[in-house]
Amino acid sequence: MLFLAKAVNLTLHQMILYPFILQGGDREILSAILAQEKEANPDRIPYFLSTLKEPPGYFLLAFMPNRRAHFDSFSIRPEGFRYRDYIFPTLDRMIAYFKEHYNDQAS
Repeated sequence: MLFLAKAVNLTLHQMILYPFILQGGDREILSAILAQEKEANPDRIPYFLSTLKEPPGYFLLAFMPNRRAHFDSFSIRPEGFRYRDYIFPTLDRMIAYFKEHYNDQAS
């Protein structure tokens, strides 16, 4: 059990250090921030990670590939980050997958 707690703590630590994380998970606020970012850099796909109040252990990946904000949830597991039915050992790998597959339908 101690191993699982350490694994989750290390994974959570990656989230805390990530530069694009916002608190609260409010979709309206995230949409407004994404719209500002998109207007400033129309050729880029802005994205942010956000905490969610419910359910515990889940987070939000908010991004805007066009004019509409999209929201995907992901969770922290002892083995890494679960996103779109895949487990990623690090947050960087999850984000790299997202950047390649943002346009894919979530399963």
